[in-house]
Amino acid sequence: MYFLKNRKKWSNEIEGHSAVLWYIEEGEIPTLAEAEEKLDLLKRKGSSPIAFSMSEVYDIWGQKREE
Repeated sequence: MYFLKNRKKWSNEIEGHSAVLWYIEEGEIPTLAEAEEKLDLLKRKGSSPIAFSMSEVYDIWGQKREE
């Protein structure tokens, strides 16, 4: 518990997005290059049905989920 409460003492805050989500076809295995492209797209243009963050999720049909 101490570790989590004091994380600011030992870690640097990351600016912007560090993870990205997107839908893939069943059985498809995304490449690292594809993930880097999606993360770059998210950082440049923000969340979209093509690349989104956990705070702005889109459904499989491209509609933004309101929660």
